[in-house]
Amino acid sequence: MHRAFIISQVALLLLLFLLWPSTHTKAFAAVIEQRGTDLSSCCTGDCSDEEIEGPVLEAPTSDGPTNDRSPGIGIEFECGQVRFESATGARDKPGTDAAKGMTVGNRQGTNWRLTADTTTNEAGILNAEYILNGKLIKIGTGAAAQAAADVESDLIAWDPSAELADTSVTIADNFHTDWKITEPMEGGNIPGLRWAPQVTAPLPLGALNDLYSVAVAGGTSPLLGSREPGRNIVHVTKDFFQSSPNGITSESVTDDVLGFFSLVLSYAKAAKPVGSDESYKELTSIMPRTDFTTIFDQVKSSVPGTLYDIIKVLACYKNSGNSVQLDEDYCSGTVELPIPGEKMDSQKFGASSSDGREDSCTVQEWIQSIQNGPAPDRLTVLDRIIDGQIGGLADALENVLNTNRAVPLFEFRRLRGIPASQMQSLATRAEQAIIDYHNAAGNHPATTGSVSRMRNKRQAASAAVCSVSANTRGSTATKVGSSTTVLPDLGELASVLDGLVLPTGSAATKVEPKTTTPPDLNEFASEIEALFGPTETPGPASSSNKPPATQEPPPPVATAPAPTAAAAATAAKSSPTFAIFLSNNSISIGEEDNANNGTDLRNTLMSQLRGLCPDTATSCDSTRHAEIDDIVTIVGEDFAREDLTFTIQDSYYQSPQDRDRMLAASVATWQQAAAKSCKAVDYEYYAERGQTCEAALLDRRELAAQNSTAEKRYLCEDCIGDKKCTGQQTICSAPDHINPVYAGSTGPYDNHMNIQLTKKLTGVSAFDEFICDLIIDGLTALAVEVAPELVEADLFADVEFQALCADLVEHIGS
Repeated sequence: MHRAFIISQVALLLLLFLLWPSTHTKAFAAVIEQRGTDLSSCCTGDCSDEEIEGPVLEAPTSDGPTNDRSPGIGIEFECGQVRFESATGARDKPGTDAAKGMTVGNRQGTNWRLTADTTTNEAGILNAEYILNGKLIKIGTGAAAQAAADVESDLIAWDPSAELADTSVTIADNFHTDWKITEPMEGGNIPGLRWAPQVTAPLPLGALNDLYSVAVAGGTSPLLGSREPGRNIVHVTKDFFQSSPNGITSESVTDDVLGFFSLVLSYAKAAKPVGSDESYKELTSIMPRTDFTTIFDQVKSSVPGTLYDIIKVLACYKNSGNSVQLDEDYCSGTVELPIPGEKMDSQKFGASSSDGREDSCTVQEWIQSIQNGPAPDRLTVLDRIIDGQIGGLADALENVLNTNRAVPLFEFRRLRGIPASQMQSLATRAEQAIIDYHNAAGNHPATTGSVSRMRNKRQAASAAVCSVSANTRGSTATKVGSSTTVLPDLGELASVLDGLVLPTGSAATKVEPKTTTPPDLNEFASEIEALFGPTETPGPASSSNKPPATQEPPPPVATAPAPTAAAAATAAKSSPTFAIFLSNNSISIGEEDNANNGTDLRNTLMSQLRGLCPDTATSCDSTRHAEIDDIVTIVGEDFAREDLTFTIQDSYYQSPQDRDRMLAASVATWQQAAAKSCKAVDYEYYAERGQTCEAALLDRRELAAQNSTAEKRYLCEDCIGDKKCTGQQTICSAPDHINPVYAGSTGPYDNHMNIQLTKKLTGVSAFDEFICDLIIDGLTALAVEVAPELVEADLFADVEFQALCADLVEHIGS
């Protein structure tokens, strides 16, 4: 999801527990000692029996594997906003391409270096790309995190910009032109720039299949793309084998076999000719760096008969939640007895380059080449005319950690862009995700148990946390019942839990809220008494939770506005323990609520807000803020980036438990309110010549998330030959104030908070309308279903809360 600021180790462990149910090269010569780079070399003629006219681009063996087959990890950090241009104004495309992968300005250190990249594919323009050397960095040594930290330090010390006294840069071994820094335009911008990471590492096929299951379910992982992680991915499950193709039954198929077929079927069903200079590496966010023929050798003994016959049967199915449906585009018949059609027979791959080279093959030809050999397979050969990335490491394998079991290498692409301050965190989380999968796989190919056991632990954790039931008590308020479920031991889950995106040594940006004067709640004493009824105060707080003796009891200045008369009357009948007031003022939140049914939004916001309210204090820090940034929304008819800031302006809580109840109820109510206030809006964008609308859409969304005005000129609307594309996106609005009021030991509103939202958005959102009264019905029941997911379930045992609209929110301002 997004950045999680200001979080303690204890809160992190708890939240982890709750979250678990983050091309060309210098011709014929360049050699780079890193994994995951886009380098190429000339094919010497023995690469394939099928020759391709013109120069063949092939990934170098120096990309991997490690020299002793021990598992390595390589990471790239690309940034289109750090730009080098020809100092002479020359637009020499061969010279530009020849600079790719070469060291920039001798900026390098242990296991890392800064290189030039041809991200924009424009003559005379290069971009910055830091590469962590996966040939030298071994998994489990901490070297990846250290190299990432060194890169962070180098960037801050360098602070590249067009304002430098000397903007010239030397690109090693490139003699075609001189280069200079042209972007950023001003210094001091490095902390705010976004870097797109890619990770390359070995992964067992059973683990790959588990990762596919997370992607298709819309889940998150440090190894999955941040946007549409399941795009073009088919997660092959045991249900795909219910008709026993070639004698492989649902009971006998192993995790590794499932992983192989998930990989191959994902490419097969997405096969179609692509535009000039487009690579099939863009089909999915997980790209094999080992060729398909070598990967097939891992499961060949378990796959009898003709491979293509199995593929045609498996194509009959498509994922549908936890089960499968018949894919009628490919087959007739029934789920139990599908009849393959002819569509797969007609599907083909076709690629071409701007220098006139082209190649194509049918899916059937590709599958046959995988089974019959020799390596490399046809798709790997075809991709060489573009950049040679798919299968570019040929038969490279590396061992599972602490074993002698060799497995293929994969590149994990389209990961969320991050600031430099989070490079070390990303390296740590990605490496840990790989280690977890290696530990689960062990020394033997995955049967139906090893990786599945890890998945089952994850699901058991989710089931335990979410087992709290919601019950009504004869009123519109809803009580959350207690649970007798025994929670799993966190220690047993430690090796399979994913991390969160945490900044390294950074603090949330300070955003000053507007100065407002909270109303005196005594003015609304009668309404509050009507809301809560006769106060039944709990016993005295424990001494550990009492304010210090020298501190005066807090004045009764809760910031919740008075409820409407109707709301007060309703609440008086049910006498809820506390209330969550939502304002009628609106704030746009773009598509933020769409990810993972709002779960990511709730968890991220809860962790950040709790970080503002220490266990050892009785009030939250109003000088710091929780933030959710890089939200994609629509302004006019185009994508834009929005940042949200949450400030707890005024608060008091008598114990950490009271704090958590208020925060969890507030976050759950606010998110569910947002989910009920959404609208589908139209947008338009332009694709460059030769670019598909689908590819252009991914570019435009990523640029919007990165707020890259410099990059947007390459998606210009007046370029000759550009194609106009249209689409529709659902975006949401939410209340701009959340005010929980919760009874304490001395009164009905002792515990209270005033959470104010502000936004940073250039332009006016295409949808920015929140009317509390229109969505309030049923909101409480929705909120109490998800609130216990955010804290210990026991905190909501025998506790009620109710969502209410407030008319006087203008008194606390926005």
